[in-house]
Amino acid sequence: MTNKTRQRDQQLKQYLRQLHADDWHRPGDYKKGTPISTIKKTNDYYYAQLALVLLHNYHQPYRETASILNIPLEKVYRLSNAYTQDYSSIEAVHEAIKHG
Repeated sequence: MTNKTRQRDQQLKQYLRQLHADDWHRPGDYKKGTPISTIKKTNDYYYAQLALVLLHNYHQPYRETASILNIPLEKVYRLSNAYTQDYSSIEAVHEAIKHG
């Protein structure tokens, strides 16, 4: 594994941890009336965007994309068919998650 690949994998893991932050670290937000379906759709959207960037920009196969994102292969297929790619890079997805 090259240094660049390791660095990219570390960035992906950081982005995924940030995606899960709302689910795991602030469960009290759900009590304020936030519909869980909206959060699930948002998570699916960003997972789809990361998957599509990996598939199209980095030419990763579906199985490798599922492994990198740590989600089931079927979910990668489902998300890649349900959404279109809105971001051109992993960094753009990260900025959207961060400010989003």
